[in-house]
Amino acid sequence: MECNHIVPEADGGSDEIGNCIPLCFDCHAEVGSYNEKHPKGNKFSKTELYAHRDRWYLKIQNTIPVYADEGAREVDRALFRRIRSILHPNQMEFFRQHDYGGSFLAENHEIVYQFLSEAKNPDFEFLDERMQGCFETFRNAAEAVRDSWHNRLWLDDHALKQGQRILQIPIEWIEGRPEQLQLERYAEAKKAMNASADAFFAAYVDFIRVGRRILVVT
Repeated sequence: MECNHIVPEADGGSDEIGNCIPLCFDCHAEVGSYNEKHPKGNKFSKTELYAHRDRWYLKIQNTIPVYADEGAREVDRALFRRIRSILHPNQMEFFRQHDYGGSFLAENHEIVYQFLSEAKNPDFEFLDERMQGCFETFRNAAEAVRDSWHNRLWLDDHALKQGQRILQIPIEWIEGRPEQLQLERYAEAKKAMNASADAFFAAYVDFIRVGRRILVVT
């Protein structure tokens, strides 16, 4: 493959990627064969070249990559299934319907900590670049939702004495003492945690959808 200037440098064309069309050797030779001063041969206007290039880019973007090595696909399938076993759909349902304005069981957060702990292992890496990119986006969202809990959620002491691990925004913030300052702190905490949980679940959905398409798993 060679990179061709759609608008030639001699005519003021830039070296920006937007003025580039990737061509094979033969097409590169053909695309410049038209001479404005001697109009014979193949003619491709810059508008046609942009259109051809953009159609090809779109086709590649919407094409599910094919693994050259079936063994590599099986490695990625195994990792995909392992991640799904950690983040089971029933447990992920909490992040779809969450509301950090109330209290909830601490165990709802444990899957995130488990996932991030295991994701540190060197074998948590997909061989397919598109899968790996989607996984990194998802892992970053998991780290963000974990960080959003820091200093915003406390264990309910009363529930803990009864053997239950209940998390919630500190009751002092909810009741608002002193009123304005604490209520603003409560509202900020709730908004930040809800937003990060939304982003985490959206990244999870994208990861699952892309994995099902590329790896062809149920």
